[in-house]
Amino acid sequence: MGKLSLKAVVILAYKSRPMLIRILKSGIARQAIERLSSADRRQAYEAFATLAVLASSNEIATILGAIGQSDEILAIAATRVLGAADLPGSLPGLHQMAVRSVISENVRTAILEAIHKIGQNQLV
Repeated sequence: MGKLSLKAVVILAYKSRPMLIRILKSGIARQAIERLSSADRRQAYEAFATLAVLASSNEIATILGAIGQSDEILAIAATRVLGAADLPGSLPGLHQMAVRSVISENVRTAILEAIHKIGQNQLV
């Protein structure tokens, strides 16, 4: 994967389950989480796209882990990724995160909004 752009990796990962596993093991997912709150819009967008591909493939553990981070902006951004991915499978993890006492009210609000959005879309 050495010289592929992040955009190329995301496109490949969307089509290939083994590529998703490589992304998770290589640290690209962790890097994407760190870049979610970047001031550089291009980096933040690429990070969002990478995580959206992982989320749409039900690889949500890494994203849920980011919600538990101490960086509030990062946690809210990771929550929004899951909300945008609209995955019913992420609801149990989001519910668990929402009841944790160590998260800020802003993060809890973002989690509850994501839960509401996903739940509303399941009713339709």
